[in-house]
Amino acid sequence: MSENRSSLKPILRRLSTFEEVGKEQWDELVERSKGPSVFQTFGWLISWWETFKEPRWELLLIAAINNDRLVGLAPFYLDFTVSSVRKKNRHIKFIGEGHGDYLTLIIDCKMEDLIALYVEEILRYTKSIAQAVLGEISGETEFGRYLYKESMRFTSRIECV
Repeated sequence: MSENRSSLKPILRRLSTFEEVGKEQWDELVERSKGPSVFQTFGWLISWWETFKEPRWELLLIAAINNDRLVGLAPFYLDFTVSSVRKKNRHIKFIGEGHGDYLTLIIDCKMEDLIALYVEEILRYTKSIAQAVLGEISGETEFGRYLYKESMRFTSRIECV
């Protein structure tokens, strides 16, 4: 018995460039998201990245695909720093940090259940390679509530600043 394509669950895929999504597909997703803003658009985020990117940073775009359609994006980057004790630290941060009024996941409003999937993915990254240091997130959003709740755990590697 073949699986019905409409019942497929979204898959998360890490992308290495903005161009893998493209401006048109990216901005269409922003328009389908809850509370779209200029700070989520392809043009603003790629401009920020190209302007502020440092050599120690690595792009971490995580796309959610459902039935060959883009339904979610997590616009992150990894910041590799060296602490005063020469220990390497890796932090997951939002692209646009420090310059956007509102940073969040970009999710199709009909796919709100993706938030939990993205939080699981962030937790997977924090267990294996990095601490999440995410700022400018509204605690009034479902994503913000998930992150703030997780950040309160004693062993959490998520910090909401």
